Amino acid sequence: MSMLADAFGEETEPENDQALAAVSDREQQLTQLHAVKADALSAVRPMLRISLEGDGIKRVVENRKAAVKLRTSVDKRRKEINAEAKKWIDTVNGVAADIVAILAPAEAHLKGLEAEHERRIREAEDAERAERIALRRATWPADAGEFPEAEAGSMSSIDFAGLTIARKQQAKRQREDEAQRAAERAELEAFRQKQAEIDRAFADRLQAKAAELQPVEPVTEPVVLPVSEGVGRIADELRETWKPEPPAQAPERDAATRLADLIRSLRYLVRMQGEVDWRGQISEAITDAQS
Repeated sequence: MSMLADAFGEETEPENDQALAAVSDREQQLTQLHAVKADALSAVRPMLRISLEGDGIKRVVENRKAAVKLRTSVDKRRKEINAEAKKWIDTVNGVAADIVAILAPAEAHLKGLEAEHERRIREAEDAERAERIALRRATWPADAGEFPEAEAGSMSSIDFAGLTIARKQQAKRQREDEAQRAAERAELEAFRQKQAEIDRAFADRLQAKAAELQPVEPVTEPVVLPVSEGVGRIADELRETWKPEPPAQAPERDAATRLADLIRSLRYLVRMQGEVDWRGQISEAITDAQS
């Protein structure tokens, strides 16, 4: 069986006896180092008990030289074993690099085929999404508002049907709200126009009534009315131009008294704006002042 087959998980057997021999040599070398280690432990114990007084300098020097020799021999052997191992590692790395170089083109080719397959899937999905969007845009109800482009391409048929109903209801509520606001604006504008017509007619009527009054001397102490501009102007005109007819049934009310009564009535009615029909009561007050 080959190393390639082993890489794919198949059972393999040793290529030849050389690999077994290399493994055996490395194990033997490691065994030898362990034996030297045991010898070193045995030699160190008596060395540590040596003293100058008991053994003398000569024995000290001899044992030191023996320790140095043992250390240097171990270091030399270590370097030899490492060199052999490094050569083995370099050989293994070189063979592995050759294998990778052989497999690289095939891997690149297969990876390209996978990318091509994924590209085709994306194109098919994009085409299907575009077709789905076009179909749903063509059948989108006109009363459902703006077409949801993003949702149309990704939602399922059931979810999109629910979205369509919801959008139709939303668009209907918006149209109803807009129609209601337009009706309210039209109603308000009609009310304003009608109110303006009423105001103009009332002003014309007051002006006509004021024109019928004869001018009289202004009262000694004019009354200042806190009224709106329109009513204040009417009061000023009445004060300047109004002249009562000769009294018939109430001779005790002279012109100044009736004018003061009219002004008080106007002031009271203006203060009650919004509570009574003050325009009609002003007209009645003017009629009463003339009588």
